[in-house]
Amino acid sequence: MPRTARGHVAWLCAGGALAVASIPFLVQGRWLVGLGTLGLTVLVLAWYLVPGRKLAFALGAIALSTFGTVASVAGLDLYMHARYARGGGYNIWGYRGAPLGAKPSGGRRIEMLGGSVTFGYGVAADETIPAYLQAALNRRAAARREPPFVVANLGWNSEGAYSFQYTLKDYEYLHSDIAILYSGYNDLGYNNQVFRHESSIFRLTGYLPILPVVPIGSWLRRRDLATQDSGRVVFTPRRSDRYATEAADAALRLSQAIERQLGRLVPGEIGGAAKGPRPENWQYYLQSLRTAITIALAQGQQVLVVTEPWISETHVEQQEAVAEMIRTEYAGNPRVRYRNAGLTIDLHDRAMCWDGMHLTAEGNRFVAEWLAPDLEEMLH
Repeated sequence: MPRTARGHVAWLCAGGALAVASIPFLVQGRWLVGLGTLGLTVLVLAWYLVPGRKLAFALGAIALSTFGTVASVAGLDLYMHARYARGGGYNIWGYRGAPLGAKPSGGRRIEMLGGSVTFGYGVAADETIPAYLQAALNRRAAARREPPFVVANLGWNSEGAYSFQYTLKDYEYLHSDIAILYSGYNDLGYNNQVFRHESSIFRLTGYLPILPVVPIGSWLRRRDLATQDSGRVVFTPRRSDRYATEAADAALRLSQAIERQLGRLVPGEIGGAAKGPRPENWQYYLQSLRTAITIALAQGQQVLVVTEPWISETHVEQQEAVAEMIRTEYAGNPRVRYRNAGLTIDLHDRAMCWDGMHLTAEGNRFVAEWLAPDLEEMLH
């Protein structure tokens, strides 16, 4: 190849490499680095093509290439959203299940906030507590010829009560009638995770990319982001991303850590197991719940605070503090209720709970059926 031709190829390869290098940064929402890399691409190619009309041609080609790159990434992200919608993913607006449109006149809408138990770690999107709750409420509504219910699943793996204030504000546009605050496990220690807000794209537009949590090497091999394999869930985000979800088996490790540190709660032993630490008398957790309740009430919602099934003696103590707070601080407010689901599920029953913390489809259905009458009463 002549030296001049080799020079052309080298410059074009350099520019192309820089353009490709910008893609991961744009996908992750790191706009400054991504656009800076694209800008460097412009400088490299413009420097090479400066003479005469070549500069205008170069800038036009670069603009077209940039648009094509962004469009390709956006298209691939939409495809990944659709591919993993049922198996461990979330929709383009960052919550599990089908995207919701404008609330119809007379429609009734509920949103459920929580961690991985709410999200439905290890089960399909239509096997979660919110999905079964919607089905249970709609059976009753159909029998009375009333408008249907919609229950939005706003949970996310490892999030605790601190995240609720942000989730409520992010999804205020859903205009829900009731907010269910379902928590406990992820607040047995300090927790300030707000997964969605780690994405600058979500903070700016409300669109939550899924590419950062999908392992590139698995695009063509995996159907689900979360699957059960020999009694364990394998959840495979890309670990290099700062705002990716928990690494594989994170929820299982959390369950095991609670068991080691706090003592496992054996059926019938409430009040008899050794108590673990009390983080600041649960004040951080309680204040997070207060903040969330205040925001939900200001949005015109009713609030149902629900504990998760008992997992340890410390969890029991934690939820006793929640119940006392609701009794003393919201006693005169009929829009705030507390329900204790601690004894609804035996976490040792493998038919209901597959790993000692996360519920099976049947366990989720059981909890949903248990919650339905309370929500029906609140809306009436």
